Amino acid sequence: MKNKAFWKFILDQLTVGKQMLLLTVVDHVKGSPGKSGFKLAFTSDKQTNGTIGGGIMEYGMIEQYSERLKTKENICELRYLVHAPNATHGEPSGLSCAGSQTNCALSLNSKDLPIITAIYNAVVNNTTSKLVITEKGIAYSEGKNSQQKKFQSSSAAEWVYEENIGPEFTLFIIGGGHVGNALSRIMATLDFYVIIYDERNDLPMLQENSFANKKIIAPYSELGSYIISPEKTFASIVTSNFVSDSIALQQLLPLHLFYVGIMGVEAKIARIKNSLNDFERELLNGQKIFAPIGMEIGSATAEEIAVSIAAELIKVKNEKNRV
Repeated sequence: MKNKAFWKFILDQLTVGKQMLLLTVVDHVKGSPGKSGFKLAFTSDKQTNGTIGGGIMEYGMIEQYSERLKTKENICELRYLVHAPNATHGEPSGLSCAGSQTNCALSLNSKDLPIITAIYNAVVNNTTSKLVITEKGIAYSEGKNSQQKKFQSSSAAEWVYEENIGPEFTLFIIGGGHVGNALSRIMATLDFYVIIYDERNDLPMLQENSFANKKIIAPYSELGSYIISPEKTFASIVTSNFVSDSIALQQLLPLHLFYVGIMGVEAKIARIKNSLNDFERELLNGQKIFAPIGMEIGSATAEEIAVSIAAELIKVKNEKNRV
C-alpha cells in the first residue's frame, strides 16, 4: 500500500503534465538516515511524496532541484552525500549523524508515463518485476533479482540500480475480525504485501476492509495451498477461536515460514500445541512460534494488540535481514 500510494502520486502528477524529480537512495553506509531504496518524488511547485532521510538534506534537495525542474532540464545524476560537517570526501549533506548515502536524481515527464504506469500496475498486482535506473534513465523489467536492491557502479558515468518491485515480504493475517482489521490498517503503511484470510464470507468487517492488498475467503484447512514463497512469508494467526487457530497452525507448520505468531493467552497456546499429532509436534520443535503473539506492551484493545504485533513483525524482519 505504501509503494502503491507513492507511484500513484507520480502517475497522477505526470498525467496532468507536471515536471517531476525522482530521488532514489541507491546506496548507503551504516548511520545514514536515508537507506537504500528510500525514495522522494516532487514537482517543480514542491508537491512531495516519500523521503530520502529528511532534515536539511532533503529540504536542500527539494529547493535545488525544483528550480532546475522549472527550466525543463533533463536531469540524471548521482550525488554522494556524507553526513559529517567536516567531510574530506564527497559532498556534505548538512547532517551530522554519521554514514553516507548516494542519491540518484532523475527528472520525469510525460514521456515516462508508460514506464511509470507499468511500475504502478506491477506494485498493485504484486507482479514479479523490477525497477531499473541507469545513467540513461528509468526502465521496467520483468523478473526479479535474488537481492531486493542492487547497485553497481564502474564510474560516475556508468552505473545501474535495480530494485525488485513491491515489498520483499508477504504478511498473511489469518482472521478478518477486529484484530485482523486493525493489524492490516497498520501494516498497510509498511513495506509488506498484506493478505487477509478468513473462511467467513459473511463477515462485515472483512468485506469493509480496504487496507489489505488482497483478501482470500477460503477454508482454514486450505490455507497452506495459498502460500507461494514460505521463506518470504509472515503469518499472524488471529482467528476467532481455538479450533480455527489450530487448523491454521497445522497448515503452516510444514511450510517453515519466516514468521508465525498466534494470538492468545498461554493456556490457550498450550492447548493448541497439545492438539497436534506427533508429526506436527516434531515440526513445531524445529521452528520458533511466537506465542502469545506480539511484543509485551500491556495491550488490551484490538488496536493496541495490532501495534504490539506490528512491532514484533518489524523486529523479526530487521533482525533476520541483518544475519
